[in-house]
Amino acid sequence: MGKRTVFYAITLVLLITFIPSTTYAFALYIAPSSFKKSAKPGDTITGSVTVYNKADYAMGIRAYEQDWIYDEDGTKKFLPPGTTSLSCAEWINIFPRKFTVAAQSEKSVQFTITLPEDAEGGYYAVIFFESIDMSEGEGERDITVGFAARLGTIVYLETEGSSVKEGEIEGISIRPPSANTPFLLKFTFKNKGNTFLKAEGMLNIMDDDGNLYGRQKFGPIMTLPGDENESKVEWFGDLEKGEYNAVITLDLGTDMPIVEEEKFQVK
Repeated sequence: MGKRTVFYAITLVLLITFIPSTTYAFALYIAPSSFKKSAKPGDTITGSVTVYNKADYAMGIRAYEQDWIYDEDGTKKFLPPGTTSLSCAEWINIFPRKFTVAAQSEKSVQFTITLPEDAEGGYYAVIFFESIDMSEGEGERDITVGFAARLGTIVYLETEGSSVKEGEIEGISIRPPSANTPFLLKFTFKNKGNTFLKAEGMLNIMDDDGNLYGRQKFGPIMTLPGDENESKVEWFGDLEKGEYNAVITLDLGTDMPIVEEEKFQVK
């Protein structure tokens, strides 16, 4: 039986039996998990990621870039480099791209990002690190290890002097609390700027005299430029019959938060 056949057979057994092996599942770590930087158009910035191998054997690694966006459920969806208009994946140069990390060891991987002269706003990418089989030499075709989860460093890049943080709340709907259901607030948040936004929220339930009846933190709401995020906020409390105001405050990390107010009645 050849080396590749044995390799695939071991992988298949591990996948079928679902053995939670720390040797494979938790042997590879990277730091940092994200890289955030501001730079001027035309500038070149540098960074590094440290790859840690906690296994008792050497591990082959390859590094590569991809794009990412937020999916409808708020998770990141990864795409080929250069797919999106906000991609900086093709501006990234990684060294080395293929390497071996010795057992119980670590290796620092360097990268540079060069902004074009017409850069404006925010740009995004991910640098993935993935285990490969290098037993037949670096000249051979890479064989991805089936039980090794790839790990990524998310890149957030902002252009100095041209990044605009702006958002909008619309489509507010409210379900007042009842004996069987909590208070429910729904709204749509739109990122109307040209850079990534991380919005922290606060809901205050008040009457017209300014008396506070309920408060609930929510978020963060994370969006890329042009994204629309459907958000829900629940508050578990009782309200007597009457008219109230739901006051939504979103902190975008700017001097002026977004504040919206919606009246509702408890009958």
